Amino acid sequence: MSENTVRESLERELKEIEASEMLTPAYKRKKLIAYAIRTTIAAIIYIYFWEYIWLRWTLLFYVPLNLVGLGLILGAEHFVHKKLENTRRKIDELEV
Repeated sequence: MSENTVRESLERELKEIEASEMLTPAYKRKKLIAYAIRTTIAAIIYIYFWEYIWLRWTLLFYVPLNLVGLGLILGAEHFVHKKLENTRRKIDELEV
């Protein structure tokens, strides 16, 4: 395989990634709505069953995991764009 075909193949893949659904605002909005629904249901369950001590201890796991999920929803787009820029820069360096 020549260097040009490899470079063209990598460029094509990068364009496919950029065009993926994950990078669209509609996808992010859909994920945020699902997150809000999940969190609301969990809050209702915690309020309803608050008298059980073991349920209170599960908050030690639920809150950090919930915040990580929110961080991934909000930060994934930035992370992917940064990775795409780095990859594109490395592809350009290969040409030189």
